Amino acid sequence: MKRFTCLLFLLLISLNTRAAPPTANETEYFKTVAGGFLINEGKPLYALTFEVLKELPTDSFIEVSFDNPRKKQPDIVGAAKQEFTDGNLLIESPGLECIKNKKTYEARLVAYQSAQKLKVVTEHSQQIQFNMPRRYIKQLGINKC
Repeated sequence: MKRFTCLLFLLLISLNTRAAPPTANETEYFKTVAGGFLINEGKPLYALTFEVLKELPTDSFIEVSFDNPRKKQPDIVGAAKQEFTDGNLLIESPGLECIKNKKTYEARLVAYQSAQKLKVVTEHSQQIQFNMPRRYIKQLGINKC
């Protein structure tokens, strides 16, 4: 009985931990202030806002990559939208053909000294959780992977 109670307790702790949303990351140059998914015509897309904490060197080049929800597919590299506004960097991915519900994904930002990508200035990553009630997924016409 004692062993069963201990296993039940561990299971409840792990379920509770899995449900917790990811925390915002902060690095030398960036702090994540918002992250999630937008839905555009049934296609989810990553949407993130980073506060710029330290100015990047002139001629810096920023490359963004996103986890691909499709199994065994390469990361999605490049942003559909990337703009600096009021000290923030706004990033949106291209629309995704499908997504898995109740799953944590990751977006990565790498700033290089120049477009030749020879020297990394900084790296920043952020986990983002997609978690939506099933009825809304159906209503919005979102495809599941």
